[in-house]
Amino acid sequence: MTRRNVLRGFLGAAAWLAAGRRGLARAQAAPAAREVWARIDAVGDGVWAVVSTPSPDDRTSFATLCNGGIIAGRDRVLVFEAFGSADGAAWVAEQARALAGRPATDVVISHRHGDHHGGLSGFGAPGERPTVWATASTRDTVLAEDGNEARDMLEAAALVAADGPTTIDLGGRQVAITPYAGHTASDIIATVDDVTFCGDLLWTGLVPNYVHATPIDLDRTVDAMLAGRTATMVPGHGPLPDADGLDEYRALLDAIEAEGRRSFEEGQPPAEAAASFRLPAAFETWGAFGTLARAFEVAFVAWHRQLGR
Repeated sequence: MTRRNVLRGFLGAAAWLAAGRRGLARAQAAPAAREVWARIDAVGDGVWAVVSTPSPDDRTSFATLCNGGIIAGRDRVLVFEAFGSADGAAWVAEQARALAGRPATDVVISHRHGDHHGGLSGFGAPGERPTVWATASTRDTVLAEDGNEARDMLEAAALVAADGPTTIDLGGRQVAITPYAGHTASDIIATVDDVTFCGDLLWTGLVPNYVHATPIDLDRTVDAMLAGRTATMVPGHGPLPDADGLDEYRALLDAIEAEGRRSFEEGQPPAEAAASFRLPAAFETWGAFGTLARAFEVAFVAWHRQLGR
């Protein structure tokens, strides 16, 4: 999934605008910063969530695309995600400097998809660039893609352990980086105090993208992540959820699983199952990158692929 493909798919996602409706978003104070493409909200002492607000009708709103965060310690400042474009990442870097009083020293990439790493070159000039953190799987997969604009930064990435948490000490503040799998073969989340940045293991208001997913692993990971939920859970896409929003997301995965298993057992092609599949009424405001039918087809393909092994 390249950044270009993300943008192309997003053009059909008009239902994204339902993301602020009741049950999906928490009441929020005035943002610490705001542009057409994102808002930055304080979610803790020295911790901010970057919540992207792209509109399918305004290409200037595509700068960040994914959500992320800023975490300030005494000595270092960490940004979670590298976002969808260099312009979006440069804006987040500017806000990190303004909010934390120093430039970003560390950037964590949650997984391989272009809307989460495509802006990496926007962080700093040569000689002033932050340390990039990623799993070896993510680093190697992204490096294998053509046209990468920040190859030198990725090649020098600090590697996140694949078999347990990695701790990043920002000076008086510890950030736990935990590896998982499910949305892709290698996903990571970051937890500091009572805030968790979930990457694309958590979505609100949008059906998750299953293009590289292993659904059984995704379900297990989400169960583990929600069992240890913190007060604030920042999704990879969509608004900050309340407790009902988290439960709704888990129920959405259950509904997709049930239809994926049914269609596999009955030998029904994923495209045919997707054409007739309808979510329960509780999800009537949920949208998708592209059309819902296409999102369901991709999800059912992933389920058929894993069940057929």
